[in-house]
Amino acid sequence: MKPLRSNGKRPSTEMPAPDRSIKSATISTWKTDRKLRIVGVSTRSARLKSALPAPGEVISPRGRQDGFLRYRAHAEALRGKRTAYRITLFLYSYEVVVTPRRDRRRRIIGVQGRLKLDLACGEGLSGGWEGTLPGLRERKQKGSLRKKTSMASALRSLELARAVSDTVRVSAEVRNSRLVATTERALEAKQKAEAGERRARLLADANAILDSSLDPRGIFDPLARLVVARMADWFVIEVRDHQHLRRTGLACNDLQRTEILERMFPINTAHEEPGLIGDISLTSNELIVDVTLKDLAAFIPAGPCLDAAKELKTRSLIRTPMVSHGRRIGYLTLGAEEPNPPFNLQDLRTVRELASRIAMTRENLLLYQEAQKEIAMRKEIESRMRVLNAELERRVSDRTRLLEEATREANSFAYTVAHDLRAPLRAITGFCQALREDYVSAVDSQGQDYLDRIVTGARKMDDLIRDLLDYARINRADLQRTLVDLDVVVGEVLHLMAPELQERKAEIQVAKPLGRVIAHGPVLVQVFTNLISNATKFVAPGVQPVVRIRGESGKNRVRILIEDNGIGISPEHHERIFGIFERLNRAEEYPGTGIGLAIVRRSLERLEGSVGVESQPGLGSTFRVDLPSA
Repeated sequence: MKPLRSNGKRPSTEMPAPDRSIKSATISTWKTDRKLRIVGVSTRSARLKSALPAPGEVISPRGRQDGFLRYRAHAEALRGKRTAYRITLFLYSYEVVVTPRRDRRRRIIGVQGRLKLDLACGEGLSGGWEGTLPGLRERKQKGSLRKKTSMASALRSLELARAVSDTVRVSAEVRNSRLVATTERALEAKQKAEAGERRARLLADANAILDSSLDPRGIFDPLARLVVARMADWFVIEVRDHQHLRRTGLACNDLQRTEILERMFPINTAHEEPGLIGDISLTSNELIVDVTLKDLAAFIPAGPCLDAAKELKTRSLIRTPMVSHGRRIGYLTLGAEEPNPPFNLQDLRTVRELASRIAMTRENLLLYQEAQKEIAMRKEIESRMRVLNAELERRVSDRTRLLEEATREANSFAYTVAHDLRAPLRAITGFCQALREDYVSAVDSQGQDYLDRIVTGARKMDDLIRDLLDYARINRADLQRTLVDLDVVVGEVLHLMAPELQERKAEIQVAKPLGRVIAHGPVLVQVFTNLISNATKFVAPGVQPVVRIRGESGKNRVRILIEDNGIGISPEHHERIFGIFERLNRAEEYPGTGIGLAIVRRSLERLEGSVGVESQPGLGSTFRVDLPSA
């Protein structure tokens, strides 16, 4: 290849794009910013490190034009032009390609250069170095080309061997690291398994001690000795008594420390639960690795107990509460001395599990003792009850006989009094009417009003007395129950109430057949009379009363439903209305004695039936009557 010339002047450093048939490989790359300052360098050849530019170096126009970096080529790349030139380093021919470096917006932010080894060395040596290295022309000869090619092959072989060696070394290091990691994991798993086995054995032996006695006080000392033998230097169990803590178990592996602990936690003295522990939550646990006197003072009362704690050289400490049914019943406190290792989180979990089991066992034992006391007390009470029952049965029979006699006398008296009161009332009513008719001219309008009020009051009293007589008669009458057809009963009631229903313009709808029941006919007539009368009376002003009567048959029962469009009843008054003399409305608005529904309930109870109501204010009411079916 002929060297590039420019009008007979010195060789140009620029080259056209290399022929695609030339085999080449990128050896090194570098990047610059817009000021041609090197910002990054990368190479695959150790030989070229000394010839590559250093980061921070600036490609300036004062540099040599036959050097490694050509300012003109890089300046052309800053203007958006791709340039290339060839150089010779260490007797090898290389191609340098310089291209613009752009950002995402396609703006030029610098230059990127690549150094590629030209494997067709004979042609590569005829580039821009022709005028500066006179001896390069002879390298076009055939022998020099073979030597050049063999040296390049040897260099690539050395680089390949070095890469293979590095790969083997890295693979060995990876295998060794994996083996070490596997060994560490296996060792860690083994240690965890051993720790879990020790924890399981400790908890199993603790369960055996907890199940060995029915006395809660007899399990704490053996349990404390077990924990000291397995995982701690000293162990204290405190149980809560009201608002105080009392030591119930203590163990230590050293006699001197045992005396110190007995002074810190005296067995015959209860101390208040300290505020620091009392303010924490029920499940709070404390693990202190480097114990100080301040840490011990958090749960030991000041005074001799705290003075004794100063003599105790505890390295680490665990304190966890015993919780049962949402309340603290005590604490477990463990200490580790030098040179033993400090406690860890696994030890804390073990102590928490132990505290849970102790709390559960203690509560079960206390419940067992309470149950035994209750059984003994119940046996004693039963023996006394048998004696009292005999005496009570005798007294009940006597009292029942006296009560029945008193009830009969009271009913008879009430009936007699009520019956005798009706005669004077009839006289009062008759004389008032005669006075109003015979002396109408002698009595003014105010006097006439007084007479009307007297007559009205007398009639109300007569109605009340009549209802009382009916109520008393229901209580003392001997009701003979027979087969009753409800269609006949309701028809008789409607016939008797025809004037009242016509006056109120009431509409009565009966869905026959209603069924047949075992009852007392006259009593049922009075029951349905009271219910239909209330259904047509308690309606809003200006509303026509509409009453629907229908029956439902069930298993051994017949239910009669009486629905109305009245003013309704609040749910809280559904039971109250069946009491005697109970009224929910003023007598001026809805007249009545307040005894009608009481007569209904008492009558149905005597007939082994029942009555109920479903109602809401303003939505009417539905009374249900249940009777034994025929």
